[in-house]
Amino acid sequence: MRQETRNDLILAVLFFAVVTMLTGSWILALLFMFALGWHEYGHVLAFRQAGHKRVRWRFIPFLGAVAWSGAPTRSQVERLYIALMGPGFSLVLLVLCLLAREMVPVGSQESWLLSYAVLTIGMLNAVNLLPLWPLDGSHVLRAMLAGWAPPGLARSILIASGGLLVILAAIKGLFVISIFASLQIMALIRFESEADEAAVRLLTPQERRLGAVAYFATLGAHGLAGWPFIASFTGLDAFL
Repeated sequence: MRQETRNDLILAVLFFAVVTMLTGSWILALLFMFALGWHEYGHVLAFRQAGHKRVRWRFIPFLGAVAWSGAPTRSQVERLYIALMGPGFSLVLLVLCLLAREMVPVGSQESWLLSYAVLTIGMLNAVNLLPLWPLDGSHVLRAMLAGWAPPGLARSILIASGGLLVILAAIKGLFVISIFASLQIMALIRFESEADEAAVRLLTPQERRLGAVAYFATLGAHGLAGWPFIASFTGLDAFL
């Protein structure tokens, strides 16, 4: 077994242990990992379709998972496609779970597990599409605004949205998320630059319109599926 594969397995086991501890159920942990792995495989497929040869992904305990390529993206449309394919590919799994839930008795354990899967898939992908660095939504935002909006606007939006998350998480008592979001803001300010955004091919007006439709349609579908969690975290359920 190669060292890289061994490391990936160790991280996956650690990730499973952490999620099991947080959910209190190994079955729910496996469902969460499957949904997350399916999402990352969508990115892997997009990388490969774009011609990237060395593509990998792995679980990262306490943080989630990440897919990456050894080569940079060559255009903003490629960057946009790769970012959207994780949540987009997850729509397939979401529909399959919804169809399967209709085929089992209401109130059964299978129905409950499938409902949990639908909620998890929706929540996981809707959050991933938010304009928060370094989630998929941040890459979509930067690809959409590159060469079209004033320089630095995307970075400013990401810093502002990250600050909002810091405050919201602190109010909810989720200090780990608040600290992590603060570190991401500092990394974005210190290390990330938009100087190279125009160095690759920019989106055409038609590509930008199609990208916007794909983004909001995918965000809307996952947002509806994961709404109970999203409403509870943001406090919107108190107004509904």
